[in-house]
Amino acid sequence: MHDTMRRLGITTMFVAGTFATVATTAPTADVSGDSADVDVFLDADQPVQEFTAVATIDVDAVVAAGTGQIGLNIVLDSDAEGSLAFTLSSASASQGGDIVDTQAQGTARIGIDAFDGCGPGPCDEELVIEFRRTDPELAGTLGLTFTLDGLASTETEPTEPGSITFSID
Repeated sequence: MHDTMRRLGITTMFVAGTFATVATTAPTADVSGDSADVDVFLDADQPVQEFTAVATIDVDAVVAAGTGQIGLNIVLDSDAEGSLAFTLSSASASQGGDIVDTQAQGTARIGIDAFDGCGPGPCDEELVIEFRRTDPELAGTLGLTFTLDGLASTETEPTEPGSITFSID
């Protein structure tokens, strides 16, 4: 009987604490966006291509710390030849990856933290994206399409929906 009462008391305190936390936590919102597709072709004449980009979040609330991310999504052409290394970098973060066998692995995604300290209002993340052929022969063409995506949560519910947009050069 004593164990049953104790469990009931612990369960009641847990449920009450959960409701108190939910009741005092401010509502948040997710802000997201995607870039347009960008085509890349790497061969012996051009084994490396680098792009600069700006990701802009515009929301009338503060971005919650540690919730923002920018992702690089890669889809290889079905006839892509060779191997590939790629990086996505900002002033505060960098992530890289590779595809050794383009016929076995046709897609990849990497991401970096972003948008810390942003909001309210527009805030930019400057990015560098690099694609590099890593096979020594550099035979044929390695074609791919990439996009960028972004996601962040706000500390409080914004009065207007926010957006993440991309400009890629």
